[in-house]
Amino acid sequence: MKDVEIIALMTDQIEVALVAASYNYLIVQSNQPTQQGTPTQSTIFFHKLFEIPYGFPATTQIFNSVNQILTETTEQLYESHWQISALVNQVPGDTTTPTASDVVNYIQLWLSSRTNLRTFVTNGMGMFRIRRSENQYFDNDKSQYQAMPNFEIIFSHKNSVSSSIPFVTTVDGKSYVI
Repeated sequence: MKDVEIIALMTDQIEVALVAASYNYLIVQSNQPTQQGTPTQSTIFFHKLFEIPYGFPATTQIFNSVNQILTETTEQLYESHWQISALVNQVPGDTTTPTASDVVNYIQLWLSSRTNLRTFVTNGMGMFRIRRSENQYFDNDKSQYQAMPNFEIIFSHKNSVSSSIPFVTTVDGKSYVI
């Protein structure tokens, strides 16, 4: 499974979660070179942290007798670590707007629900676990402390590579003097 497939599946589920909660927020891949400055609208960010191959590659061979071709496929399991964070505009004294931590916790719970786990599995991806929820603060452009909470989510998936080997029809034996 390629990163673009994981991103599409993950962002689709986050989008459904935001609609279900009536949150009108952007979803953006962070650390992109074309994006400059902090967004003015409340935003959910995501980015890939790293990937770990799990176990050993498995190789299978399938012979197609009609085309006389042997197809060799090597598959590897991976743990793919992603970080999801939120930047939610807060107005001091307004208790009706959810905090960034509320939004991140909601997305975390939504992604780990049984309904979403079934969606992930149907599309060839599993959710291994969610870990490390953090709530970091920084000084924003209005000289106010603002939270940017995040959590790490670990997906499991397979990557594979295939190659075709033509069938051997004749063998020429030769003798060599040693």
